Amino acid sequence: MSIVALDSHYILERIRSIAFSVGANFGDDGQFHRKKRAKQISTLLDEANLSDIIPAMISAIVDGEHDNVRLESMHFYELLRLSRQFYTQQVLNAIQQEQERPRASFMILRRRILDLQSTFDNLGFLRIDFHVLNERYPIRVSYKVESNDFLLNQWLTWFGTTKEEALQTTGDFSEDIKQRIRGRSLCFLKYFREYRNERPVFWTYNRLHTHRDALEELFHNDVKNGFVSQYQPHLWKREQFPMVQSFLRREGCADKIFCKVGRKTFVLDSSMSERDIFISLQIGKNERIQGILNDDGLSLRTYEHFVPIQQLLQRLNANPLSELARLGRESHLCTICGRKLDSHRSIERGMGPVCALKVQSKPVQQPLFR
Repeated sequence: MSIVALDSHYILERIRSIAFSVGANFGDDGQFHRKKRAKQISTLLDEANLSDIIPAMISAIVDGEHDNVRLESMHFYELLRLSRQFYTQQVLNAIQQEQERPRASFMILRRRILDLQSTFDNLGFLRIDFHVLNERYPIRVSYKVESNDFLLNQWLTWFGTTKEEALQTTGDFSEDIKQRIRGRSLCFLKYFREYRNERPVFWTYNRLHTHRDALEELFHNDVKNGFVSQYQPHLWKREQFPMVQSFLRREGCADKIFCKVGRKTFVLDSSMSERDIFISLQIGKNERIQGILNDDGLSLRTYEHFVPIQQLLQRLNANPLSELARLGRESHLCTICGRKLDSHRSIERGMGPVCALKVQSKPVQQPLFR
């Protein structure tokens, strides 16, 4: 068997690319994610019989060190296979977990804090103004909370302080606390329940946090405990798309359809499961799983692409063939195989002549005499 010497960061980047290709959240380089990532890699190395290189890989993840490790090439490819299996299952578990909860359409925004100020108003509420970096220019984000709000106290614990220590008599944070907070990331969550004029109506969830993953879990816990007063789960039924399911499940129909919406290409795949239709975002040659559609409705792992996916499924549900033709005319790409269309007739139809046979209803032959 061949022995190879590989840099620990090269192995880590190969695993990172696999996680990215299936849509798993590998996390940034913050301390919280580095420890979580080290635990995952240790589990994978142990399953691939590479426990002897675990210390070198952990030092590469946690401390950023570059070490050469020696291993059999067969074990290296087994590690990559296990990584794809592990992160794909991680995505599916996240979708399954979201299925079991009341549907919550939300976005989490992450911004770097440049500065902050706070004051008490006449009613005793604390107004906190964050100056955060939004794309290329700073904006101000304001929160209004009660001075004894438990969410504020929990957020201040992230910076190793309490409300009594952090706030001065004027209600503003001390300079020492501001210095600790400047440059850190602020995550805040918005969720919506309905649309008006094709625009979502948002309610802001006033919990400040520093980690995206933890904020999602806190949101669901606060909903469960009744802390989010405007959240009404009985109005948040998962939307059904029966025509899309029957179209992709009928006999002779193609297993996949490619739908280019703007600059993004979404893939609907019914070949991976008899129950679920997988919805993926195509990036290059990779397809990152975004969610599934089944008899329970639409379930998405994250809500980054919730609006375009929902609108696409609504149009497909109204008239699948008409929508596929429209998408093909706009993109000049076949909606069945994803290849470029050349002829004018194929562009009008949204698919090539061979692919068109895969979606046409086939006549049922019955004997004339029994």
